[in-house]
Amino acid sequence: MNKLYVAGIAFLLSFTGCIEDGKEADSCICTEEYAPVCGTDGKTYSNSCKAGCQNVGIAHEGACEGETTGEQTEKETQDYNMTVVEILDGDTFDLGNEERVRIIGINTPEKGRPFSDDATEALSEMIMGKEVTLVNDSKNDDADSSGRLLRHVYVDETLVNYEMIRVGMAFWYPYSSGTDMDESYQEAQESAANDYVGLWAESQYNITIDYIEYDPEGSEVDGEYLIITNHDNYNISMEGWYLQDEAARTAYKFNYTLEINTSIRIYTGSGEDNETALFWGWYQGIWNNSGDMAILQDEDGLMVDYYRYGYD
Repeated sequence: MNKLYVAGIAFLLSFTGCIEDGKEADSCICTEEYAPVCGTDGKTYSNSCKAGCQNVGIAHEGACEGETTGEQTEKETQDYNMTVVEILDGDTFDLGNEERVRIIGINTPEKGRPFSDDATEALSEMIMGKEVTLVNDSKNDDADSSGRLLRHVYVDETLVNYEMIRVGMAFWYPYSSGTDMDESYQEAQESAANDYVGLWAESQYNITIDYIEYDPEGSEVDGEYLIITNHDNYNISMEGWYLQDEAARTAYKFNYTLEINTSIRIYTGSGEDNETALFWGWYQGIWNNSGDMAILQDEDGLMVDYYRYGYD
């Protein structure tokens, strides 16, 4: 990530081209406020000009914003140079200027659910009382519907979003629009899952999520369902267990015993529970057609099973 600081801008603007092998290369023409700046190697332009820059007759290795050298197409970096003053939960915090930030690309357990307090504490240890750098996401709005800033968050050189996922305190949450850092966040989640850390700590129970009907004919709320199966050689009380999707808008809390070698369907909508079906009682579809993840946790918040679909 390029961090642009006001103190250096006047100096940077004085450059119009790079020196390559002792010769001045063609400059990178910028249609906005300022041109890119020659790197310390004398060959590569730093990604410091705004959108609209075009490389013309390039004799060097040029890169302007919009032609990224990494995964992220970076919008304006916002460095607030102030401390984080309050942690609300594992993915939301307040700044000293009274702005509220929702960390983009992650989702942590809601209050009252397993690992909620752990996630809040982990975020607090990382950023509470520290200065943070906030980076916009080019694929999403500046703020969510609640007015919270949607940001990738850095403290020193640590990407907080990535770290929260990597240590198992947050799930990667791929928005429908995606984010600039999805590849990195998916990598962090795979690492956490493989290491069985935090939210990925493995439960002793052998119950699997076998199938999700996420795109039924007709009504989603009535037609959606999920199948789970008990593969253990004894009946399992699921009282206090949770089932949710990665958005965690709602969670189904079990009060049910799943018998040995038995499967059961869990429908999204309302109905009367019976021996073959349970009903979530939610008012709309839960499972996204474009991709989602079902998460089944036991009473201690340990991962019993998860089922992911629609993502590479």
